[in-house]
Amino acid sequence: MFKAQGNVLNHIQDEVSQKVYNGRISYNNGDIAGLQTMISTVQNGTEMMRFMDFYNKNLYIFGAGILGRAFLRVWKMKYSFIAFIDNDVNKQGTVVDGLPVISLNEAINSADNIAVVIVCKMSNDKIEEQLKKTGIMEQHIFNVSKYNIELSKRQYFDLDHINKNQKERFVDCGALDGDTSMNMYRWFGGNIDRIWMFEPDKQSIKKCIENFKNLNFDRYEIIEKAVYSVKTQLCFESRGDAGSCIRQDGKDKVDTISLDEAIGKYHPSFIKMDIEGAELEALKGAKGIICRDKPKIAVCVYHKKEDIFLIPKLLLEYNSDYKFWFRHYSLNNEETVIYAL
Repeated sequence: MFKAQGNVLNHIQDEVSQKVYNGRISYNNGDIAGLQTMISTVQNGTEMMRFMDFYNKNLYIFGAGILGRAFLRVWKMKYSFIAFIDNDVNKQGTVVDGLPVISLNEAINSADNIAVVIVCKMSNDKIEEQLKKTGIMEQHIFNVSKYNIELSKRQYFDLDHINKNQKERFVDCGALDGDTSMNMYRWFGGNIDRIWMFEPDKQSIKKCIENFKNLNFDRYEIIEKAVYSVKTQLCFESRGDAGSCIRQDGKDKVDTISLDEAIGKYHPSFIKMDIEGAELEALKGAKGIICRDKPKIAVCVYHKKEDIFLIPKLLLEYNSDYKFWFRHYSLNNEETVIYAL
């Protein structure tokens, strides 16, 4: 049983942060109400839960891919979904995570007044239009993917207490395709001194290089290594997407490096981390930077249940002056972030 930590509570700065912090702890302890608390702090979060409450006996999930399945795993604790709807004929007629996958026509013909939650990675607006053309009313559609995309553009930057008028030296740990660094550039109106992107997945690195060709900014460096507490080599699962991670049974090998060794001499001013559970170890490798420079920090604290405690505790050990804000950036159980300023 996880409980809130007194010293951390003393550094939490607002009511929203307290809700997200306590909600994350409650959810980690197996209580779906904790997730509902976190999502109630998110724009359109309460609206989504009201939608699913109202249409609980008529709910379908559009998208039987990774995102749709993740949504099902979380919300089946509270809601009774009838089936996945998917345009992929290869998925239709199968059963995914205990739920049948059917076509849109099958769904329409099988029940009246169906209600659809769109949870997929691509073309969610086109899917919304597809649903409307079949006669499904707008009030029977909730586009989770659209809102998640909007939230992702603000993640790590939208805290009012972050001063956007000073030039930042930004460290992007888990750069993926460079989307966060590009969002950083846009949020700060190009007022960026330098960007370092750490990304060990070769497919993601190619996407990152390609994306930055279209950005009018050349003061960046892509470091093709994983951020960790020490310089070593670890097993890695390369997937070419946000699920790539360090894991013991990973088929690949990646070189790791600490932030202190890689860029400590440059005095970075803003560190972001979303590295699939390696955040705590990576922060240990930035001890020198954190103790000396007190950079702004935005770190994911949802990959491991203990991160909600261990990460703020470590940050206070390195610099007791930090103040904390917690925010949630999805309509599911992912993307909980601690800001340390």
